[in-house]
Amino acid sequence: LDWSEICDGKVDCLDGGEDEKHCHELYINRCEENEYQCRNGMCVNEDFLRDEFRKLISPECMDASDEIGARDPDDDDTCLNDPTFRCEDFICRTPWHFPCGDGNCLKYYFPRNNLQCNNQRDQAFNFLVDWHNSEDTEFPRCFKTLICASILISSNNFDQYCTNLCLNKEECKRQTLDECPSSFIAPTFPMWGGHVRLGYFTNQTINSVKEARPEFICYNEYLCPFLIPTFTVNNYTCLRIDELKWSSLDDFYKVFISCYNPYQIENKIGCAEPTMIRCLETNKCIHAHKINDGIPDCFGDFDELFSAGSCILND
Repeated sequence: LDWSEICDGKVDCLDGGEDEKHCHELYINRCEENEYQCRNGMCVNEDFLRDEFRKLISPECMDASDEIGARDPDDDDTCLNDPTFRCEDFICRTPWHFPCGDGNCLKYYFPRNNLQCNNQRDQAFNFLVDWHNSEDTEFPRCFKTLICASILISSNNFDQYCTNLCLNKEECKRQTLDECPSSFIAPTFPMWGGHVRLGYFTNQTINSVKEARPEFICYNEYLCPFLIPTFTVNNYTCLRIDELKWSSLDDFYKVFISCYNPYQIENKIGCAEPTMIRCLETNKCIHAHKINDGIPDCFGDFDELFSAGSCILND
């Protein structure tokens, strides 16, 4: 792993989730009086706060929360030749971006023969999916045949990744319809927050197989009490994505950031620490320094609605 993937909310170590364990220690961390607390809990010296030099924004926080207008790693190719902190030690904007490790982030997780990362790191994901293993339990065969039937896999890539599963795209489509359950979760491990999983309705997804988008989402009811599940799959509580009326993946992030809480997941308790505050209508707790910071963390933007003289800010 690139170390920017540690404690980013997304489980990357599929053999136990080691990359997301003990993250609550960072989350409840207290900084010294002469330090600025980054949104992810890290501490940097206040001398480096808003210290843009010659219009080159160089954040000390890995999430760039110490600088205004920090670069978007998706749009800055100059980092390919700039081995500085602002590039190499930068967290990708959202959990579904793939970090190249050199400052650039890709917006997909599906295989391409042509290299997108200059250092070829994106090709390592192909080994994780294990395309030639039809007995894989983490990326099940139904998921692979579904992806192989879609436009996510080009004709050239099909020969490399899919021919051991089916002869052509039509055969992949037929296999998915005939051999897969009416609904399935894939990948089988959580994609976000230790509990959020994506799922597919075989008939519906295969009919719109051009993009092979997930049809439903499964999650922990306790962490997201404001979402009302409508059915279960493999004992997971689930909800159709179209019921959420999302327009992009950014909406996914905004909804489930209101649920995610590494401190609570690991300790199974509420706001025990004096620096923690409970969000309204949920079981999530956030650090007090996230109140009125301009970025919603609670459902309904609860943490951004306090007045300057609010008692909660003085306690």
